[in-house]
Amino acid sequence: MTDSVKYRGAEQEADGLGQRAKALRLARNLTLDALSRQCGVSRASLSKIERGEMSPTYETLRKLANGLDVALTTLVVKTNPIRDDDIQIVRSGEGKRYGNPLYGYELLSGSPDVLGQTIYISEIAAQDIDAFPEKHSHDTIDFFYVLEGRISAHFEGREVFELAAGDSLTFDGRRPHAFVKGGTATTNPKVIWVSRPQ
Repeated sequence: MTDSVKYRGAEQEADGLGQRAKALRLARNLTLDALSRQCGVSRASLSKIERGEMSPTYETLRKLANGLDVALTTLVVKTNPIRDDDIQIVRSGEGKRYGNPLYGYELLSGSPDVLGQTIYISEIAAQDIDAFPEKHSHDTIDFFYVLEGRISAHFEGREVFELAAGDSLTFDGRRPHAFVKGGTATTNPKVIWVSRPQ
């Protein structure tokens, strides 16, 4: 998954992210300006996302999902549940992928997010804390388990936590945070990440 952080709008548009975002906005009778005020993402960025011309970061996707009042998985991927909406299967290698230069994601939970949580494998691509203009924060409780590699976990007001394969971390997503590669490894560490609204 080394290249998974390089997804761009073309792939996302093929998966319908822009179309779903626009359909959800129109279903709520929201203009781009109104949605921009509601979610804190600029009108220009929203327009580019809808047209498939922009690869939004995780934080932008989270804000957009919150502004549209939907689960992140509803926005990112549309899958058909196996039975009603209480059992969903994502086959090996079929999880929808998206990302940015800091993190790559492979979504493991289906849509809609009936269990109230988003589950994915995340690849930490950031090499230095200076890669973050600001730390992320969102209204979630997050848990992750390090599958491979080493990670430096940075939280505002706390010491840096060094994590290795087999370690896990649970945290309040409202505390500003950022994760970068730990140690001297050249490959990106991977975690299973579970996020649910507060």
